[in-house]
Amino acid sequence: MYTLSDIKQIKKTTKHVLPSETLNIIAKISKLIGVETQIPMFKIEKVLTITQQITILLNKMTEDNYKEIESKLIKLIDTNPTEIENSTTIIFDIISNNAFYGSIYASLYISLVKQWSIFKDLFQVRLTQHMEQLKNIQLVPSSEYDEFCKCNEINERYRTFSQFIVHLTLQGIVDNTTFHTFLNYLIDLLHTLNNSKDKSIMDEIVEHLYLCIIKSKPIHSKLFISRDRLHIRDVSNKVKFRLLDILDII
Repeated sequence: MYTLSDIKQIKKTTKHVLPSETLNIIAKISKLIGVETQIPMFKIEKVLTITQQITILLNKMTEDNYKEIESKLIKLIDTNPTEIENSTTIIFDIISNNAFYGSIYASLYISLVKQWSIFKDLFQVRLTQHMEQLKNIQLVPSSEYDEFCKCNEINERYRTFSQFIVHLTLQGIVDNTTFHTFLNYLIDLLHTLNNSKDKSIMDEIVEHLYLCIIKSKPIHSKLFISRDRLHIRDVSNKVKFRLLDILDII
């Protein structure tokens, strides 16, 4: 016998499935009395969170559907104001870590900055964090395979973020002074590391500088990059040749 609490608990259950033995008995009885039986199928609709909806939209974005996705994303944020802080973080993390669609995502971010100042504030915070992270880059030997892969993934995200800064600068959301300061910071860091015991991190920093320089060609005339400061002695061949590449570009 079912108690009242049992019945209430059953009502809360989202899906009721009879044992196969019971279904077989029902089918046999139905066949004997000539009654067709059809077991109803219940479709459970999954309710997506705001974070999941944002992620799906951004992952679908291409050059062809940019405007459509942008409109849907703005509407989603606008109709869920209490989620704005969390939404901002999710969006920033996704679009600042995608090198392939960097330019499109930068355009989207500019649209969001125009709508909500919190997006501009978050960029300033993340830029400061990024500069601090570059001072503490880790390199792991390939012999430690798992850690080596994790380290490479983190460093790749850092390089992508540096390129994101360039995209935002080219599209006017980051001013040239801020970008120029970032470039000089990278050069300063190279000099600091060159005077340290472990120069290996220079290989990674010079790559950031190279990516920023080569992708910011359209605004080189508005920047002052000292060629003299790019002549750094006693460095690895990788750093040496990357610096020569940069000197050829500017």
